[in-house]
Formats: sequence, structure tokens, C-alpha cells
Amino acid sequence: MEGLTAEAVGALCCATSLRVGGALYILAEAAGFEDVYYRVDAGLRASMRSYEGRELNSAALEEALTAHRELSETFPSGRPESEFFRAGLDVIEVGLNVVSSGVSPDLVAEIFQKATDATSLWQSAAGAGLEEFELACQEKSVTAARAQGVTAVRKVAGEGALHYRRVAQSVVSDGA
Repeated sequence: MEGLTAEAVGALCCATSLRVGGALYILAEAAGFEDVYYRVDAGLRASMRSYEGRELNSAALEEALTAHRELSETFPSGRPESEFFRAGLDVIEVGLNVVSSGVSPDLVAEIFQKATDATSLWQSAAGAGLEEFELACQEKSVTAARAQGVTAVRKVAGEGALHYRRVAQSVVSDGA
């Protein structure tokens, strides 16, 4: 994305991961993996804070990468929305690696596409409209980054994550 600072690009990648992660947390919790997902979330948040000018908590990031691998290897297939979960882990992988791999304008387009692709894998009726929601969040995030900076991006991500959580919670509550 043209016209974005390196900090904004990194923050957008982390924000996208945190937003989609709202659903992943609920799905991980339902499968008994909430402690593992907490570690992933902590690393994403540490990365996000680093783009706000704070020192990167490298230990939290390393632990998140380890937890991400653990989830990738052990999250059971056949659970509600397991295809979405696995695609969501791909989104999160970009968010976790952005600090170490560096940022490029193409990275935002890549993670946005991965997030949009993940929403198309949502199977239950609760996810109707999720792709449109994700696209709207992406636009809102970029607008926030350009107009107000990284802190605004984090706020927008939090709002989006709550919606993803509610959608996932409805699936878990229904026992789908």
C-alpha cells in the first residue's frame, strides 16, 4: 500500500492478525487450546506495541511463534470451522513474522487477501457476511492508519476482533 509508513504497515499486519484472531481464540478455547492461543495473542500484541514505539518483547514473540507452530500441528481437523481456523493461522503467521522479516507495502495486500480468503472458509450460517465485514475492517484500518496513526489501527482491530469473537461464540454455543 502506497503512502504508508513502515510502522503503519507493520501495525496493519498485526491488527489484521488480532482481528481474525478474535474468532481463533474462541475456537481454540472450545478445543481446549486456550492457553496455547493466549501465547500467540501475547506475541501479536507485543509486536503491535512495538509499532507504537515501545520496545519489542522478544521473548513474547518467540513464545508466540512456538505456540503458533503447536496450534498448526495439533489443532484437530473436524472441529467446527477447522478450515477457517487453519487459514486464520496463516494470517497470524504473517502478523508474527512481520517484525523479523521486515515490512514492505506488498505485505498489507498479502495479509488482507489471506484474511479475506479465510472468511470464505467459514461454514456456518453465523459467518454470513463475514467476508464483507472483513473487507470493511480492512478499509477502516487503512483509513485509521493514514489519518490517525498506529494507535487508531489498534483500536479498530479491537472492535473487529469483538465481532469475530461473537461469530465464533455463536458457533461454539450452538455446538455446530
